[in-house]
Amino acid sequence: MQVNSFDIETTGLNQFIDKIFSYCIGDRDGNVHVNRNPDVDDWNFLRTFFSNTNIAKVCHSFKFEYSFLRTHNINVPSNTIWHCTLIMSQLLNNLAPSHKLEDLCYELDDEYDKSISKKVQAQASARGGRYDKVDKPLFKQYQIKDGQDPMILFEIFYPEIIKDFKLYKEYMTEIEFAKVCIKMEEEGICVDVTETERLVGDLEMAVNNIHEQVYDIFGEFINIKSDTKIKKILYKRLKLPVVAYTMKGNPSVDKDTIFELLERFPKHKNILDLIMKIRSYTTGRSIALSYLDYKDVNDIIHPKINQT
Repeated sequence: MQVNSFDIETTGLNQFIDKIFSYCIGDRDGNVHVNRNPDVDDWNFLRTFFSNTNIAKVCHSFKFEYSFLRTHNINVPSNTIWHCTLIMSQLLNNLAPSHKLEDLCYELDDEYDKSISKKVQAQASARGGRYDKVDKPLFKQYQIKDGQDPMILFEIFYPEIIKDFKLYKEYMTEIEFAKVCIKMEEEGICVDVTETERLVGDLEMAVNNIHEQVYDIFGEFINIKSDTKIKKILYKRLKLPVVAYTMKGNPSVDKDTIFELLERFPKHKNILDLIMKIRSYTTGRSIALSYLDYKDVNDIIHPKINQT
């Protein structure tokens, strides 16, 4: 069966908002066809490519590529054979420090390839993190590499995958599971806007109430959402012993520390409880507000599910 690599470049990571601005298709001989800012003919070429189920498609992040194809109305037949070198890498060496394409191929790259990646990243960073603003000739070289590398990894990893039937079966299950994750993300979670706004209001009132209780205890306003202020209360004003330190050698006020102080000094339960509560309420309020920020016009949140 014919095997081709496929890679897309997008304006961001959210398939519901961001766009594909370039794609490439590579073959086993290292030839890579790049289309930046695709026109109608380029999109039709891509649709023709995916309509041919006699071609197995290789990419480094199947879930990412497939999700963007779906939202860009590129029909991918259900019997398309996909291969994902990211999943292969995670199955073959799950404890590897990185499964990024450039890291996996680092030893295979010469200095020219490495310099291209650095130049592209530097230029994109200087232009607001926009890879679609990178100079066209430079970016073409970068994407040619992105078309070649998955094919190289496929030739290395796939023979190892098919040596073990159980491993191969698990690999194919991961490919199918990615499709399920994508459908779950598309379906999303409905947000009850009225109830969420009520919850945010209740949490704000609870935080204000805690500030009032702290004022009653100390006779002044103290922002106990601040770790710096908490340290001053616990270790200077209340003269409690330092029971733990941070990695930088500073007195700790994390959750475990507060719990230990609660157990050892029950007479200070009131203020220690208030510290724990205000943290919970503040975090809860931020999470609830994020639901309102991330929902779409239909009040649906589309979560990201990291299957690996």
